Amino acid sequence: MVSIPQAHLIVRFAASASPVLIVGCSSDGQFLVTSPDECHVDLWESDTVDLLQTFAAPVAMQSVAFSDDGAFFAASLLDGKILVWRRDGIPLLTLNAGVKTEILFLPATSLLAFVSSDYCIEIWDLHSLTRRCISASTYQKKKQTFLFPDDVCFKMVCSSDGSQIAVYAPTRQGEIPLWQCRFTPLQVHLSPLHSVQGVKDVPWNILYRPSTHHLLFIDRFKRRILGYDTDTTQRLPPIAYPDALPDTFCFSPQGDFVAVADCEGKIAIWDFRRATYVLVFDVFGERKIVDDCPIRGVCWLPERNVLAIGSETYVQGMGEACVTLWQLNL
Repeated sequence: MVSIPQAHLIVRFAASASPVLIVGCSSDGQFLVTSPDECHVDLWESDTVDLLQTFAAPVAMQSVAFSDDGAFFAASLLDGKILVWRRDGIPLLTLNAGVKTEILFLPATSLLAFVSSDYCIEIWDLHSLTRRCISASTYQKKKQTFLFPDDVCFKMVCSSDGSQIAVYAPTRQGEIPLWQCRFTPLQVHLSPLHSVQGVKDVPWNILYRPSTHHLLFIDRFKRRILGYDTDTTQRLPPIAYPDALPDTFCFSPQGDFVAVADCEGKIAIWDFRRATYVLVFDVFGERKIVDDCPIRGVCWLPERNVLAIGSETYVQGMGEACVTLWQLNL
């Protein structure tokens, strides 16, 4: 008997009057990170949905990251600073990137990476509280042409094996520089690879597909996901979206599936092996959505087919945001 792919709502929690963003989870799926407002981030136990810790910043946060060993939590702020805490909420370190930048931890390490004011990639070891590596300028030629105003935020993503880092800033050149990353317990080394060229549309969000060096992003207004094989520099076949404008996406832990959220509150699951969508479901049902982008983030919890979704709806005439966990049977 052939099973039919389905999605079942497990639990709804973290109700708030302001939009709740899903910003990530720990590598083992034990902890889920959400943001009830711009200056606070909540840490949840994903099985019991118990609130474990709240991290607060003096100004709005740009991005957050959780180390794979669960020891450290970091946030980049809109004023160019980066705050680091221990998981128990004790402040550990403040760094000054000097620009708006996303941050990330290299896989299975306590190495924190970000873009600094000279458009370099810096990597810090949070166990020793030392800077382990700084790259050459990612956009050295473009720095002199003043293409990066103060409101530009540098996006950073890392391949699941930690060997590649991609940096993106919204520029007219449409270029995504790639860096090779090699690290051992004693040494970290970054060297330039090449750049993905000809990115005509600003990537809505950009991710490496797990277990590959395939870099994918949303071409929102053409309703598709584009991708590049960064090893061969070849374009990947585009994934057309079947319905409304796609807004954000995430991969399953092994990279076999991608979950795409659209601006009307639907989630579509693409199966790379079958090269087709195998499931589309409505997150909201009879509830009314607040605006054109009601889904505020998606995260596929590791080691299980559970999708965490941040969303915003109208409840009894009032705007309400919450997080829902969905069990996927694929």
